[in-house]
Amino acid sequence: MEDAELAEKLLGEIGKKKDLGSKRTKDLLDTLSSSRITSLKEAISEIQSQIEFRENLHKEMLDSIEELKSTINNMTPPMTAENAKVIVEFQKKLVAAEEMKINEKLNCFRDIAQLKKELREWIREFRDKENRASLLGDLLSD
Repeated sequence: MEDAELAEKLLGEIGKKKDLGSKRTKDLLDTLSSSRITSLKEAISEIQSQIEFRENLHKEMLDSIEELKSTINNMTPPMTAENAKVIVEFQKKLVAAEEMKINEKLNCFRDIAQLKKELREWIREFRDKENRASLLGDLLSD
């Protein structure tokens, strides 16, 4: 009987140490996964702010180009035979401004598409880490 009591007591002690060890392991894993998830959230937030910044920059660029076109139009002299060459130069400047506008639209689209691609990748990684942390937490709590 003494051996049975001793074995039971030892098993109880081992169980307590196992619970303590798994709690420490769980706490450590929670801390690590929580810091990784936090850094992923920060990266996602940063990309979202970059997208917003690029959209605002795009609006400012288009406004500036429109202002430039308006200035050129206001400076264009009336059409006369003597002013034909000058008017052609102003029209070339208007065409160049319109090309700048088109290029800005394309560049903005490309930039935002790239940022959104990065954002999707970060969100995917964030969700994976969250799911892994949740599964690991469930496994350790069992």
